Amino acid sequence: MFKIISGLPKNVLGVEAHGEITDADYQGVLIPRANEILAKYPKINVLYVAGKDFKGYDTTAVWDDEIFGLNHWSSFNCIAVVTDVIWLRTAIHLFSPLFPGAIKIFDLSDLSAAKAWVTKSNAIPIKKKPGILKREIVSPLLYDIQHTVDVEEKRMNKGKARRQKK
Repeated sequence: MFKIISGLPKNVLGVEAHGEITDADYQGVLIPRANEILAKYPKINVLYVAGKDFKGYDTTAVWDDEIFGLNHWSSFNCIAVVTDVIWLRTAIHLFSPLFPGAIKIFDLSDLSAAKAWVTKSNAIPIKKKPGILKREIVSPLLYDIQHTVDVEEKRMNKGKARRQKK
C-alpha cells in the first residue's frame, strides 16, 4: 500500500510504501499524485520511504513502475530513498548510474535528513558523460551524494566479508 506523505513542498512527491505494493497502489495512488504534481512542475523531487513492513512489489506493480519511470525519465530532479531493506538498497545502487537525476539513499533513522535533502533547492541532478556509468561531481554541494554511495558500497562489502567468514 502507498501512503502519500503530507507537509512537503508542492514540487515534492512523498510516498510511504507498506506491505506488498500492487497495480492498484500505482494506478490509484502514486501515478495520479505524480501526474498532478508534474502538471504544475517540469521536474519534481521524490521522497520514497520503504518502512520495516515493506515486503516488495507484485509483478504488475514492477511493470507499472517501469512504464511510469520510462515515460517520465527526465521528469525527476532527485530522489531520496529511505529504507533499511537490503535488497532495495542494492537494486538502487545497481540502477542509479543509469538514472539522469540525483539519487541518495538514507537509513530509516535518517528520515528527517532525507526530507531536508529532497526539499532543498540545491538537490541538483548529477551530470554524466555520455556512455560512462560513473558519476561526476559537478559541485561541492553534491559531494555528500558521492560520499553516500561510497559509504553504502563499503557497508555492503563489510556485510559480504562477514558472510564469507561464517
